[in-house]
Amino acid sequence: MKMSFSKVAFATFLAVSAGAARAADATSDAAATPDNSAHNKVVNSGVTAEEQSNARQDLDLLKKVRQAIVADKSLSTSAHNVKVISNAGTVFLRGPVKTSDERQQVESIVGHVAGVAKVQNDLEVAP
Repeated sequence: MKMSFSKVAFATFLAVSAGAARAADATSDAAATPDNSAHNKVVNSGVTAEEQSNARQDLDLLKKVRQAIVADKSLSTSAHNVKVISNAGTVFLRGPVKTSDERQQVESIVGHVAGVAKVQNDLEVAP
């Protein structure tokens, strides 16, 4: 089977063009990927889940707080999924919520749970 020069040249052109387009896409994806390392250092400088106490009182308090947050169906999914850490009666809240009102509402819910001595509200309003 004989192919003309123009068909071979056209096929080569298509192959090279496709490779260049893939390389350009990879470069633009890398450039478009946000680097939030500086933000993460600030956000992750507080209490972490590794510091969750395994004392029975703290685990029971954590369970009650989580149940109270999830029971409020007016909260967004983000608010239902905030990080909750309990240590010696202090409850730490971290993560994104949709609005500043929701941030205050979560803090209020947690503050009304029996056994909570203090609430450290580190929730952030998502942009």
